[in-house]
Amino acid sequence: MTPPGDPVDSYSRLGAGVYEDAVNKSLLHYGEASREFLEGLCWRPGERRLLDIGCGTGMLFDLLGEKLAALGITALGIDPAAGMLAIAREKHQGKPHLTFAEGSFERIPLPDDEVDRIVSVFALHWVPDIAAAAREMARVLKKDGEADLILIAKGDGARFHKAVSQALRKHLSFAEIMKTTTMVRSVDEAKLRLALEPLIAGRESLIRTRERVVHASFEEHMRWWQARAATVFATVRDKEKFLGDLREELEKTATDQGIPFDSVTITVHVGAA
Repeated sequence: MTPPGDPVDSYSRLGAGVYEDAVNKSLLHYGEASREFLEGLCWRPGERRLLDIGCGTGMLFDLLGEKLAALGITALGIDPAAGMLAIAREKHQGKPHLTFAEGSFERIPLPDDEVDRIVSVFALHWVPDIAAAAREMARVLKKDGEADLILIAKGDGARFHKAVSQALRKHLSFAEIMKTTTMVRSVDEAKLRLALEPLIAGRESLIRTRERVVHASFEEHMRWWQARAATVFATVRDKEKFLGDLREELEKTATDQGIPFDSVTITVHVGAA
């Protein structure tokens, strides 16, 4: 049982439904980026077992469920947030090749050398000990298996988060604001490389950072932000006033194309040596 305010608890109760929003899925942060990543995966002959870590509401299976069935691949999606899993199970009931279970990077409910491919979409950056996660992934991945991960990098949304901090100053104490900074996480590429060593040792690996700017309306930004930052939003008492203050701060950064968001992501591919 996770305590109220814990990121897993907040994602489960507050953010789960927002992930199913059509606008959230269409924007580069992070819906369209997820689609591009998943649709770009290359499948090898003989793959039979896939693991999706941090599966959320089942986006991978929404996009690739039929393809996996055609390839003869069975897949397990794991997530620590019960609310997310409930939505995923409901959407994909009646599909025996797709299953779900409670689990996490640090606690994968599978035996050793079990999967041909690990996939994870915008989840690994939440893990406090990525090296421990890498050891657990290495444990369940077959020797000739592959892993494909995408996660949020340092610098992601820098201007956007500065505006959020400015708005929060009118609603939270300094101590409360400092606490919220631990609720939205990202990773540094150099540190990530070191932490992933237990997974990439003896294998081919490619780690790349990608930067791009996404422009959208305030309403579109809020669709995805309230899902990713559910824990932050939950700490604000007068949410309507906060959203008004946030709109004012974000519109100061607007261009003719809309309000910008600096998207910085890291993709990781690990293959057999």
